[in-house]
Amino acid sequence: MDKEEWASRDGQVLGLVRLTLMRKVACNVIKERSIVGLMTAMYDMYEKLSANDKVYLMKNLFNLKMTERMSITQHLIISSTLSQINCYMVKLNLMMSYEH
Repeated sequence: MDKEEWASRDGQVLGLVRLTLMRKVACNVIKERSIVGLMTAMYDMYEKLSANDKVYLMKNLFNLKMTERMSITQHLIISSTLSQINCYMVKLNLMMSYEH
């Protein structure tokens, strides 16, 4: 594939991705001229949020305390927290697999 065809396809993909972005996300990456630039900008935007989420979920995990006579409400709260942690770990593993 020559450079012109590559640039044309890159522009098509960039346009398609921009159409699928929410307005407030799209306005933050409007200056990007390639799909690589767009993905790098989005990664930089959300990397900090992911780190904050990870710290929050780890804090919740470390503070879990199980007692013998736990109420149903407490049990559901713990189950919900563990579910969030599991979901986050799956997302993290997926992100790491795309980096390699």
